Amino acid sequence: MKIELVVDKKYTSPKVVIYCNEVNSDISALMNSINNNQININGYIDNTIYILNLDDIYSFYSEGGKVYAKTNDNVFLIKYRLYELEEMLLSKKFIRISNSEIINLRKLKNLDFSLLGTVKLNFINNSYTYTSRRFIKKIKDYFNI
Repeated sequence: MKIELVVDKKYTSPKVVIYCNEVNSDISALMNSINNNQININGYIDNTIYILNLDDIYSFYSEGGKVYAKTNDNVFLIKYRLYELEEMLLSKKFIRISNSEIINLRKLKNLDFSLLGTVKLNFINNSYTYTSRRFIKKIKDYFNI
């Protein structure tokens, strides 16, 4: 694969063009990677707005009628509903694990099936969460278990 970068002041925003004779898994992965960066999610702490990078988010969860994004360092209030986030993040390595939580699969370290009827999901920062019984099949299907 050849990569060419053209820097010219006449362009006001970046433009990516891919030339290929067929779309294969490498091209699809490249396109998904580029598209991952196009979703902007704002997080709020008090009166400060933060632009969140999807790669930094461990999970989105709802609590007390509000939706939050959890990163390694902070918890941010989000102005989207979980179902809206689920639609936005469908192809972005996020999966819904319960009625109240969506997790980032890139932040997952392992799955613990030792508990009956639930799965403990361990993150790379040593935090964890549990999936609800209704979503176990979805997780098993995703990981081909």
